[in-house]
Amino acid sequence: MKPATVLIFSLGLAGSLSAECTTLKAHPSGRQIWLVWIAKFTEIPYPEATQVCIGRQYFYEIKGGAQMASALDRQKTRIILRSKNSAHLRHELAHLYLDLAWKVLPYKISEPLVKNMEQHKQCQVQNSVVEGGDIEARWRKRHLANTCETELLLRDLLRAPKSVREALPLN
Repeated sequence: MKPATVLIFSLGLAGSLSAECTTLKAHPSGRQIWLVWIAKFTEIPYPEATQVCIGRQYFYEIKGGAQMASALDRQKTRIILRSKNSAHLRHELAHLYLDLAWKVLPYKISEPLVKNMEQHKQCQVQNSVVEGGDIEARWRKRHLANTCETELLLRDLLRAPKSVREALPLN
């Protein structure tokens, strides 16, 4: 074999050998993030059995994955990351939290909520849940809300009865 061919093959093999999968149970930072959301929003059991897979080859198994830095692979119940990156883990955990607390939302709905959940801003929020009708009006105007208003809306939504969430338009 030519030296260039050997080098290319060894680099490709090294990338696949560095891949690893562990459970969320083995990620203390994930549990800490989850505890913050439980305190802010609502109690959801930590999904310890969900796999966290690190390595670029996992992205080839997902449609459009070659362009992604991280992804939540719901079919295989795993979070995939290109590298150990706590910001990307936090992002995918936020998607998973919304899935478990509410339901799998369309990307255009979930992504702004996830971006809000990623914020480290301390918001002063009321402790009472706002009535259902008010939640619907606030939901319709969520695109105009600031970070703290969105956090309060999300908190109220996740604490509201399931029927309130189910009645919201997902557009």
